[in-house]
Amino acid sequence: MENLYDVLGVKRGATDGEIKRAYRKRARKAHPDAGGNTDEFKLVGFAGMILCDPAKREHYDRTGQERAPTNVVEQRIASLLGQAFEQDGRDPIRAMCDYIDQKRSAHKQHVAKAESKGKRLAIKLKKFLGANSRTKNAAARDFIASNLEKHIEDCRMEAGAAANEAEICTAMLAYLNDLQCPAEPGSHGFTRRSSTVTFGGSTFGFGTGATT
Repeated sequence: MENLYDVLGVKRGATDGEIKRAYRKRARKAHPDAGGNTDEFKLVGFAGMILCDPAKREHYDRTGQERAPTNVVEQRIASLLGQAFEQDGRDPIRAMCDYIDQKRSAHKQHVAKAESKGKRLAIKLKKFLGANSRTKNAAARDFIASNLEKHIEDCRMEAGAAANEAEICTAMLAYLNDLQCPAEPGSHGFTRRSSTVTFGGSTFGFGTGATT
């Protein structure tokens, strides 16, 4: 993997603003619709996703690695353990998996919405530029176009961040795969019906059918 700072053409000590501006400039140039290369565009997008996120950038600066899947997965799971295992008579492993799967679905929906918004803005930007190609007010046209391009890039970054979160959820589910929690002493197993668990203010049901 190439040095991500080199991909964006910035120095390691660049400010957040400089990185974002460099990312937008490189992304516009590398975009396939502008005659760029698909692989290069993906690499630029990945560099932007890492370096524009303070936590990911700090990890990259410290380790030289783009991500630390195992550490992230274990940290996320650790944050759910207390509440999951406090649920009496409920399988905490299944509860966490249900919650994680719901979060993954939400992130995928977020990706779709952000991508759709970006595409709509790109179409409108193209029409706007076409309608004003010969305007005498070029300064205002270019100002509007420049800001619309920023919104489009923000949508792409938003979609990339949500896609990354969905991948983390998938990794969390894989981490918990094939685990189960035995029924508590004296119980008759976990309830198959009307079992609910609450995480982060959301309540949902699950059923494992586990028995003693």
